[in-house]
Amino acid sequence: MAGMKNAGARVSTGALSPLLPLLSLVCVLLAAWFGWSAWERYQDESRRSRVQAVRDTAVSNTGQAIAAERTRIAAQLARADVKAALARGDRRAAGRALTQGWSDARDGAVYAPDLQSVYGGLDAPKPPAGAYGRLAALEAALTEDRPVARVVRDSAGTRFAVAAPARSAGQLVGVAYASLPLERVAGDIQTAA
Repeated sequence: MAGMKNAGARVSTGALSPLLPLLSLVCVLLAAWFGWSAWERYQDESRRSRVQAVRDTAVSNTGQAIAAERTRIAAQLARADVKAALARGDRRAAGRALTQGWSDARDGAVYAPDLQSVYGGLDAPKPPAGAYGRLAALEAALTEDRPVARVVRDSAGTRFAVAAPARSAGQLVGVAYASLPLERVAGDIQTAA
């Protein structure tokens, strides 16, 4: 019986000869498929790395641009003409002076710390465009007690807004606000897209 098992297990190489070309072809096809899969995976990883690098650069540049504009509103509030207007209690003049020399800045205003003039505008049957976004930026500046940045929508479209507490002789006398084109800070993100 042991002899029968061995006899059945033996296969002559002559019987496999016709299958060798087919077996070789299958091996070549498998090798090609594995190679192609590896190449595709490598390409995908390379694309992902490039996308991540572009994304990281865009986010970093946007963060720096936002920080620069928050610093800029603080610098504008420190200007002599703005400080003088705040010391006189002339928030309207301080608001006009706030955006002088600040390219693309508009809507410069200094509001009373109680924000009643802004809240009052919300009572209208149709509040002015951007009133809620402006109010959110102003409230954030008061709450955080530092310059803040927000994206708001107003009559001119989507804008980048900055707001900061305005002080005179160490006392809070108002909240400053200015808006800039969104491209000023989001240009890198739009370019990356």
